[in-house]
Amino acid sequence: MLTNNIREHYQIKPIKPGWKELELKNIHSSKVLIDKNNVLQKLIEDNWNKDRPFYRETDYHIQLTTDFKIITKTGKIKGLSSSALENIKPANKMFTVSPTNIDLYNFDSDVNILSDYNLKLKSAHDVIKYIEKRIKNKTAFEKEEFEKFIGNKRQKRQPVTPGDIFRIELSNCQFAYGRVLFDLKKFHNYTPSFAPKINDGFRESLIFDKGLMIPCLIDLYLFKTDDPYVKPGKFASIKTTRSLITNSEFIRNNGFKIIGSTQLDFASFDVPMDWTTFYQYKPLFHIFKWGAGIKTFSPVKRLEKLHELTYPMNYKPIHCYGRLVEQWDGFLTSCLSGKPNFKYVSTNGDLREPLFSEVRRIISKNINFDIDKNEYDEFAKKFSFMTKQEILAFTRS
Repeated sequence: MLTNNIREHYQIKPIKPGWKELELKNIHSSKVLIDKNNVLQKLIEDNWNKDRPFYRETDYHIQLTTDFKIITKTGKIKGLSSSALENIKPANKMFTVSPTNIDLYNFDSDVNILSDYNLKLKSAHDVIKYIEKRIKNKTAFEKEEFEKFIGNKRQKRQPVTPGDIFRIELSNCQFAYGRVLFDLKKFHNYTPSFAPKINDGFRESLIFDKGLMIPCLIDLYLFKTDDPYVKPGKFASIKTTRSLITNSEFIRNNGFKIIGSTQLDFASFDVPMDWTTFYQYKPLFHIFKWGAGIKTFSPVKRLEKLHELTYPMNYKPIHCYGRLVEQWDGFLTSCLSGKPNFKYVSTNGDLREPLFSEVRRIISKNINFDIDKNEYDEFAKKFSFMTKQEILAFTRS
């Protein structure tokens, strides 16, 4: 699908005359390209003309034997297969296209160079035309970012600090901005002394501990702009969305550039909440999680029935297939319209949204505290949990 001119612009390996093509039988519509020295240079997955159009081109540098088996770094011989390639880090870039998205990932600098979405690409010709136009109309900011991230040099990791303001590059030359509220790294695998000892994995952990990531709490400023150089001082008067727990690694690895900082106003943001149930053949108790607190109470049949709202087939999340920027853009757009849609950023629902109003009433009644008011600090003080200010102090200690 790609032309060598496009490959050369994005420093993707160009396809050279004389490279062998070898079909991979266990990956549908896929082939590898092998040079004259039996080095596997590319994996191309081309399903564009099928029912679910898709194209991916991944650069490799893998030495093969004369009968096209992989020679590992330790000198062992392995068969050439999709599973074998999945365990080998690509050597350069990976270019992915669907009818709605174009992504270019640089494995050397560990960052996305392109992440365009909400597209309408019907043919390979549309893809080429779109990319060529994008290259021709590149803005000064895009040129600057391109030069920074196109090579093989990793950028210095950014520390994440409460109050940091970071830039989010959206599609169509638009930008959004977010704010770091808490770096929740210290809550990773942290079990507070008051947590119920229920021996059931992550159910006993705080909502701040998201298991397989290094979490941070962020919110998004309620505006979009075509200006990538907004001064930090402008954000003092701009309101923000509800807070979200996300993986701080996207910020630390320069996926989102920190452009300044602001003093945190604890009254300017809320704290996520959630609920679950502990079962042992039957429900034993419900678990309400809010910030740095956990409350439990006896089973309520109606609450068990309402739990069906969180099933993906009922909740119907909006799938952006792991594209964080697209998720945030959808959520931010809905917030700007006055109707926040958590389906962009949640798979099972967010307890703060209107859908779960009855759930909140039942929880409020059973813990003797009105969570509908969304006053986390009052909750924390009543039950002797960490307030927002104490959470900040704990994360900095």
